[in-house]
Amino acid sequence: MITGAGLVTSLGLDRESTWAAILRGECGVGPLQHVESALDPDKGGGEVKEPEAVAPGAAPREVRLLRRALDEALRDAAIDGNWPCAPDRCAIVFGTSLHGMRHGGAFLRHGKTDSLTRFLAGATLAAATRGIHTDGLRTTTCSACSSGLASVAVAHTLLENGEADVVIAGGYDPISEYSYAGFNSMRLVSATQLKPFAASRDGMKVAEGYAVVVLERAGDAAARGVRPLARIVGYGESCDAFHLSKPHPEGNGAAGAIRQAMGAANVEPDGIDMIVAHATATSDNDAAEYAALAQVFGDRLGQIPVVGFKSHLGHSLGSAGAVELVLSVMAMRDGVIPACANMKGEPIEFANLRVNVDAPQKRRLRHVLNTSLGFGGANVSMILSPAKAEDVSARRRADATSAPQRKREAVVTGLGVVLPGAVGTEAFESLCRSAGSGQPARVLEPGDYEHLLNARRTRRMSEYAKLCLAAAGEAYRDAGVTDVALFGEACHAVVGTTHGATAYCEDYYTQLIREGVNAANPSLFAEGVPNVASAHLSTTFSIKGFCQTLIGTRTAGLEAWHVATSRIVSGAWDCAVVVAAEEATELVARTYGELLGKSVPITGGAVALVLESRAHAEQRGARLRASAGPIAQAAWSERSPCRRLGAGREAIARLGPVTTFAVSSVDHAASRWERACLRAAGRSRSDQADPRLMTLNRSAAEQFSVGPLASLAAAMVDPRALQDAPEDAAIGVVCADWSYGLSGASIQRA
Repeated sequence: MITGAGLVTSLGLDRESTWAAILRGECGVGPLQHVESALDPDKGGGEVKEPEAVAPGAAPREVRLLRRALDEALRDAAIDGNWPCAPDRCAIVFGTSLHGMRHGGAFLRHGKTDSLTRFLAGATLAAATRGIHTDGLRTTTCSACSSGLASVAVAHTLLENGEADVVIAGGYDPISEYSYAGFNSMRLVSATQLKPFAASRDGMKVAEGYAVVVLERAGDAAARGVRPLARIVGYGESCDAFHLSKPHPEGNGAAGAIRQAMGAANVEPDGIDMIVAHATATSDNDAAEYAALAQVFGDRLGQIPVVGFKSHLGHSLGSAGAVELVLSVMAMRDGVIPACANMKGEPIEFANLRVNVDAPQKRRLRHVLNTSLGFGGANVSMILSPAKAEDVSARRRADATSAPQRKREAVVTGLGVVLPGAVGTEAFESLCRSAGSGQPARVLEPGDYEHLLNARRTRRMSEYAKLCLAAAGEAYRDAGVTDVALFGEACHAVVGTTHGATAYCEDYYTQLIREGVNAANPSLFAEGVPNVASAHLSTTFSIKGFCQTLIGTRTAGLEAWHVATSRIVSGAWDCAVVVAAEEATELVARTYGELLGKSVPITGGAVALVLESRAHAEQRGARLRASAGPIAQAAWSERSPCRRLGAGREAIARLGPVTTFAVSSVDHAASRWERACLRAAGRSRSDQADPRLMTLNRSAAEQFSVGPLASLAAAMVDPRALQDAPEDAAIGVVCADWSYGLSGASIQRA
């Protein structure tokens, strides 16, 4: 159930004002006054109009506007700081395309490192939720323009499998020179108006948006006496596995996501009363989306009104799917199908497509279909229905609220490692089993791992993407996957990264600042988006399931593990590849040298794990390396050191009895928090011996998101991990971010 919703767009600072403006036929696109560079020409876009001048020292644009939407959603859901559940039963999942990219430009202009501390998505999430103490999963997902709707799908899983009782989800992307220049360089920005599906359409309008929804199970909402706004009855996810920046021309991936959503909702084509299309008004995207809709609905398509909200708001990138979901809620509430802006008298290019171009129409809406289609072919579809009377009656809380209900077992069947001094799974196993300290070299050169890649296919890719592909290829080989295309039909991919394609991003942005917005390089822009590696995983390994990237924290690798195992445990997925990857660039080394001290070495690399349900693995005769155990998080927020320690201790306790914890060998504030929380957790265990703390990952360098997955991988092969321990002993990994929080996971070796 959606029990609360908040919205900030180019047409309003809340959802009611935005909705009223849409019903009046208004368009929020105009001159761009808050883009950091001069635009010549200024093709316009969708900016939020703040009511008053921003005071010096105010929170960054993305933080204050996201918090505005969040506060509205919490008020709407009757949550005013008194959570209806324990902190560890509340999760937060946001989606974005480009972190807080405006701070990257500020850094490149004036060189102050404090700008980069605001750049990462984890910093945005932490700042926007300051004072909100929750200890469930906190993460930021990136699947480009489908990120916002993808965050709601992840939230749905957390509720469905009983991991959480309340989930805050949504999307954001601020207006920025980076995104405007990138899409303009790809010749996708219209110089006129955004006209979805029109024969005269000539492109998109870059915009910003901030949308937040509060999700609960029906019984929990009823127990609180809250009337839901709408019900999510089904969702679907897929990847085109076709091209980095072009959609499948026949819409096959999008059609698959729509069919999944309709199957989950048990809705036939004649049960859909309105389609909220992605509708970017770019030539290829609209054509592919139409092809997908025609595949699914056939002749029925001409009877279903189609709405393109971007004609009113512009394309708000990573927030678009969440923004349009909230507007779909409003349409169902009022029984109104809004008209597109800028479309009166415009002929539609596609036969049998009923785009609403004239005026709002009154109609009872039983089911509304939303589509959100992202760069790299990442597709999400979701179906809403009105909240029914029985959904808001005084029902008992669902049984799942007491503890997560693990429906299936997730197992690791493949391991791929590309690290300094351990390139390839066999080399990594040899290192883990050696008696020496085995501290690897601090630098991983491309020549060390390029033999694992198809040089022709990867020559233009970022090092970040290459590392992902090399590690994933090793994991597939280790898992005994011989028919890659067949495995990819049901496989999904989740990538975790702190920084993404740092070098390409820096090169693209530096040129933009030096030479002007019109000099932006489209190839560098495409390869610098954070979800580029998951997109390349899809095309390289023919992965047709959903591919997404969790970004912007040191804990992102464990967050990726969390999302994948949750999906497998819930029954939504049968198999997935989980990867963490980081480039080691001069910029990263210099920045963290200033933040942490030059004594902390920095390195790059990647670790990949093939995860499957036990039934799926056994059916194909796969070797089992480990079984996934409980997962836990704690958020720092504004907690005092004492409260942080307590939250970390409680999170570690939720991992269950663990014999050995793999800890980092580097020494900085985050790793010291890890050890302090582990010591506190050990002191609180009166019924058993304290767990051992071991540096199973023998790297002496900071590896960011890769570090905890490297420790998990080492726990599966290092004989020291289970020395003098029972066969069923659990091994745990804990990772802390500097200001974000702590994540932990556990496994049992097979």
